[in-house]
Amino acid sequence: MSQAITAAKLRHQPPRGRFWESVVILHLRRTTIIALFSAVAIVAHLALRFGFRAALGIYQIRLLATFVFWRNSS
Repeated sequence: MSQAITAAKLRHQPPRGRFWESVVILHLRRTTIIALFSAVAIVAHLALRFGFRAALGIYQIRLLATFVFWRNSS
């Protein structure tokens, strides 16, 4: 009549580390990240072009980086 006691099985995954939680959150919010990166790049472009009167290649780097970032994340 004695019943064997078995360990309860978990129905969910064990909690992940904080780093992986951050990675998952960033992946889920990738459109927000792309928009923020693009806005920062555009502001940097305008500041370099009109504020500091940088050379043509210098202020276009940020816009090109935005296009590459956007293209790779789609």
